[in-house]
Amino acid sequence: MGFRIFIDSTVLEYDEIEKQRWIDGDCTGCSDSYCLRLSGNKGFGEYLVGRHFAALDYEWIHHGFDLFGTNKPRKYPFSEAINLNHFRKQKHDVIRNSDRAIYPLHEPYKVLFEQERS
Repeated sequence: MGFRIFIDSTVLEYDEIEKQRWIDGDCTGCSDSYCLRLSGNKGFGEYLVGRHFAALDYEWIHHGFDLFGTNKPRKYPFSEAINLNHFRKQKHDVIRNSDRAIYPLHEPYKVLFEQERS
C-alpha cells in the first residue's frame, strides 16, 4: 500500500541583466546574509526563490533556519521563535531531543556526499 504526492512546480523567470548584476556584486533586494557573502552567481537561485515566496508573504529564511531544532539553542533565534510559536514548548523539546535519532541518519549521506565531491 502506498500513496502519491503531487507537487506543482513553478517556473521562476529572470533576465540575464539581473543575473549579471548579481554576479557583479549588486545584490539589491537580497536579505539573506548567507547569500550576500557568496561570490559569482552562487546564491542567485536561492535569492529568486526567496523573492518569490516573500511576494507571497512568506518569510525568507533559507540559511538561518533550524527545522528540527537540533542546533545549539539560540544559534538561530528567528527560527527558534517560529518553532516555539508553532509547536509550543513541550513539542519543541521533543523535536530538539529527536536529534539523537536523526543525526546518525545524516552521517552516511555526508560520507557519500564527500566522496561524490572528490
